[in-house]
Amino acid sequence: MRRQIVDPVFPRYGLFAKLSVNNQSLGALVNTETPLMYFISAPYFSTEICRMSVFGCLHCYLKDDCKHVPPPTEITLRDGSIVVLVSTEASFDISEQDSPMVSFASEVAFTFGPEPAVPSSVLGLGFSQDRSLHWSLIDQLVKDPSGYIKSRSFSLYLGPGYLARGEVLLGGVDPD
Repeated sequence: MRRQIVDPVFPRYGLFAKLSVNNQSLGALVNTETPLMYFISAPYFSTEICRMSVFGCLHCYLKDDCKHVPPPTEITLRDGSIVVLVSTEASFDISEQDSPMVSFASEVAFTFGPEPAVPSSVLGLGFSQDRSLHWSLIDQLVKDPSGYIKSRSFSLYLGPGYLARGEVLLGGVDPD
């Protein structure tokens, strides 16, 4: 499974992945230290934030089999910012395959830490330390009966240059 990564906005802060969830184009920062995957949730943030954000906002509708599952979980980030996450289930769009239902989190509140920050979305590729939180995307795709990916390994391929482009490859084997 491949997802193109580009870094036009945050060249000093990390990799930006383009994803599709419930047929919605979203962006997320790739983070190899956390297993958490979460997206900014539209009903909880203003239309202006959703429109201006490079990440976009997830619009979760029951008719699309997308649902939020309370209670919320509060997480303090290293910079002192606090995000409030609600467990969410929705389809993860994978090209050329049926879309599996995955669990992730929706960011429903954000409190700034000492550094200026904005709400963000995260694609966590790290190993899960705390099972009370959410399964990582990789764990879910490995354990899915359809076998979307065969292993927990992933690769980041980066091209040369200041605004590098590349790919995130989940599952361990490059089909090319």
